[in-house]
Amino acid sequence: MKTISMKLKFFIIFVVLAIATILLINKYYQSMQEERLQQATKVYTRAYDTAYKEKQKLSKAISSGLIWMEKLPQRLARLQTVTQEQKDKIRENIYQDLQFRFKKLKTVGISYLQIHLPNNESFLRMNNPSKYGDNLVTIRPSVVFVSQNHKAYAGMEIGRLVTALRFVYPIFYKHIYVGSIEVSYQISAITSSIMRQYYVLSNFFVKKDIVDKKQFKGTLNNYYSPSHHKGYYYDKMVLKELKKVSRKDMKELKPAKQITDQIRKMGQKDIPSSLYDKSIDSIITIIPIVNKLTKENIGFLTVRSKANSSINYIYFIYILSVGFLALAVYLLYVLVHKKDELAQIVQGKTEELNEINKNLEQKVQEKTKELQKLNTELEAKIAKALQENTKQLETLQQQSK
Repeated sequence: MKTISMKLKFFIIFVVLAIATILLINKYYQSMQEERLQQATKVYTRAYDTAYKEKQKLSKAISSGLIWMEKLPQRLARLQTVTQEQKDKIRENIYQDLQFRFKKLKTVGISYLQIHLPNNESFLRMNNPSKYGDNLVTIRPSVVFVSQNHKAYAGMEIGRLVTALRFVYPIFYKHIYVGSIEVSYQISAITSSIMRQYYVLSNFFVKKDIVDKKQFKGTLNNYYSPSHHKGYYYDKMVLKELKKVSRKDMKELKPAKQITDQIRKMGQKDIPSSLYDKSIDSIITIIPIVNKLTKENIGFLTVRSKANSSINYIYFIYILSVGFLALAVYLLYVLVHKKDELAQIVQGKTEELNEINKNLEQKVQEKTKELQKLNTELEAKIAKALQENTKQLETLQQQSK
């Protein structure tokens, strides 16, 4: 009964320690995962910023070159004093002069080249020269900003056709503002740049309601398609670049609904963040895209990277730790159990020794009494013998007289 009680105690101790060990390991694993998510967010946000700055630097050099080489300040200044027919002629001439250079610029990633007038009217779209004369006041805050402040603007913005990384620069003639030139990159230039630098997949989702309000009639299907995120479009050019890298259709890349909902919620926030998708062992980094002028969230960019999770390693650690714990508790049990057995043996031997000592003392006492008795008897005999010898000596003395 005592052995069973001891076994139960040690089993309870083992269970408590095993649970505590698993909780500690799990806490460490969660901390490690959180650290990896933060690191992924940091890495891919920096990658996005680097690509952004590279495009900005290139666009500045291109716009400066075009303004100077094509004498755009002088040409745009003339628009203030010419007829509509002459204005159209100037537009056609600028288009023809820029056409060759624009083709070259496309090879380095430039997707759109536009010229705007001081009244925020679109004067020339190199990618779509037949579309001009529309006022951009309600469509393009960046153009309005440059027109009002005569300062350059850089940022992501939804336009009449696409969502693009836009760099708009003011043009001056004799210190008078005569218009602006815009050098733009499709979002795919950013996503493909990130995918080239890292072994990752990158996608972009743009808000449907904003696109629908701004898009030229009849052009939506050329640039966008419905996405698995409710209220968002895919960018078709981004999907094209994504398929080149992944060699998979979007249906195959679509995350589970729970992960999809999490991504969409994180995309609507103001700061980049990451989450772990256990089903595909991947980290998904979400970078919200906000219009710098309107402060409006216009979409979000995602980067999917392999987590190379150590989940199997953690399971191994769980098993190893619990195994070592079980062995330690067993050895402790054996030690305690043997200690009790040894204590019982020692107690038994002690009792035996005590009994032997007791018996020995009794025998010693008995022998002592016997010796005392013998001594007494011997002393009596010696005294008697001495007495008899004394009498005999006295008798002999008397006879000798």
